[in-house]
Amino acid sequence: MKMKKTKKVICSFVMFLLYFFVGHSYSIEIKAEEKEKRPQWSEKYWETFGGRFLSPFTRSEAYPIWAVGSVATALLIITRKEGTDRFQEEIGTDKPLGKTSRFFDYMGRMIPNGLYTASMVLHGGITSNSLSWYRALYMTEATLFAGLIANIIKPIVRHKRPGTSQSKMSFPSGHTTVAFAFAGAIMMEHPEPSYVVPAFALASLVGISRMNDNSHHLHDVLAGGTLGLGVAVAMHYFNKAAGFRPEEEHNVSSDFPEDQERKNQKGRWMLGASPTKDLAGGQLSALFVF
Repeated sequence: MKMKKTKKVICSFVMFLLYFFVGHSYSIEIKAEEKEKRPQWSEKYWETFGGRFLSPFTRSEAYPIWAVGSVATALLIITRKEGTDRFQEEIGTDKPLGKTSRFFDYMGRMIPNGLYTASMVLHGGITSNSLSWYRALYMTEATLFAGLIANIIKPIVRHKRPGTSQSKMSFPSGHTTVAFAFAGAIMMEHPEPSYVVPAFALASLVGISRMNDNSHHLHDVLAGGTLGLGVAVAMHYFNKAAGFRPEEEHNVSSDFPEDQERKNQKGRWMLGASPTKDLAGGQLSALFVF
C-alpha cells in the first residue's frame, strides 16, 4: 500500500512539473507575441532621436518661418536707431502692462509648457492613450530644444540688454522662445482656434512683457518667437513623417483584435422599462445609441 501511495505521489509530482514547465513556456511565448503586437515606443523613440533634433534644419515645413523671421529680425536690427530703439525707450518708460507684466514673466518660464505636459501625462496614465503620452513628450522636447538653442546663441552673439543693464545675454529672448514653442506645439496638436488663439496671445504677451521690463529689444523678442515656433513646427512634421506620432484616439490596447472589434462597433441598443401613465401596467422601449 505504501509503495502504491509513493508511486502516486511521484507520478503526481512529475505531472505537476510537466504541467508547470510546459504551461510556463507556453505563457512566455504568448507574452512574447503580445509584446510584438504592442508598439515599441522606446525603440521608436531612440531610432528617431537624432533626426528629431536635426529636424529644425532639415524639415522644409519650417523654412518659411525661418525665412520670414530672419528677414524681419534683420530689418529691425538695421533700422534699430530710427525705430526699435525709440520704441523700446517708449515701452520701457510707459510700461503698458503695468503689474501684470510679472505674471507674463512667469508664463515665459515654461509654466504653461509644464502644466500642459503634466495634464497629458495624467490623461495618458488614466486612459492609456498613447497620443497623450506622445504629446507630453513632444511639448517637453520642443520646449527644451528651443530653449537650448537660444542659450547657445546668447553667449555667441553677446548682445547688450536695453537700458542700463550690463548684461550681454539679450539676443534672442529665452522667455519668448519657450512661450512660442508652447504656442507652436498647441497649434500643431490642437489646431482649433479656441486653443490656438489663446496660446499665441499668451506667447505674444510674454514677449511684450520682456520689452515692458526693459529686458529685451523688439528684435530679441522676434528672434525668440521665430526660434520657438520653428522648432515646434519642424519637430511635429518630423515625428509625423517618421511614424513616431500615434494616430488620434489610439490606445495601447487597440492593437489587439478584440479591442479593435469593439472600436469598430458603430453603436449599441439600449433597452428600458417604464410604467404606464395610469400605473396599471408597464412598457418596454428600445433606443439605438450612435
